[in-house]
Amino acid sequence: MYRERQLIHLHVGQAGVQTANALWELYCLEHQIKPDGRKEASAFDQLQKRISDTKTAGAKRLNVEDLDSRLIDTTEMRSAIKKPVPAPGSELNKAVEQTRDLDNAAHETLFEVSPFGQFVPRAIFVDSEPSVIGR
Repeated sequence: MYRERQLIHLHVGQAGVQTANALWELYCLEHQIKPDGRKEASAFDQLQKRISDTKTAGAKRLNVEDLDSRLIDTTEMRSAIKKPVPAPGSELNKAVEQTRDLDNAAHETLFEVSPFGQFVPRAIFVDSEPSVIGR
């Protein structure tokens, strides 16, 4: 479990607002969020989807292909294929889950999910001249 963290940025004046805009633009790029607030599917997300699809549909344990089959048919390859797959409660899977939880925690510190499924930056822009923010 993780504690929800809060990150507070205070940017004052026109320069502060411009700096904050650039900073949030970088946060969105870092967390793969499009300008419309939707999250892009990362390679990790695509892999997770493939794994869950495989669990429901069933698949081969390993599929190795090469144009030259002599390279695949080696004792090292055979021994690698026979290694056991980690069980769901194993230490390896726990480490992967903790890494994923930390990534999600960092993401949820900066962004909030709207009721429409969009990721919205947790930010308030304040300037003494309100017309500057609208531009």
